[in-house]
Amino acid sequence: MSDKARLLSLLQRYADTWVSLPQIGEVCSPYSVTKRVSELRREGYEVENRLTPVPGARTKSEYRLVTQKSAAA
Repeated sequence: MSDKARLLSLLQRYADTWVSLPQIGEVCSPYSVTKRVSELRREGYEVENRLTPVPGARTKSEYRLVTQKSAAA
């Protein structure tokens, strides 16, 4: 299974829920996440990214797959 397929599977399993970069790193290379997300977006998936500042640490990056249900809300 490719990194893109594993990432999509993870995001589908947690649809509409923010998934942290460390969680994503468990199923695919954390260095390829941006590229894989871009590929999913080109295929029509709505994948959102949010960056949250963490005091005394680096910024926390999270992704989520938006479903039709949540897009209408």
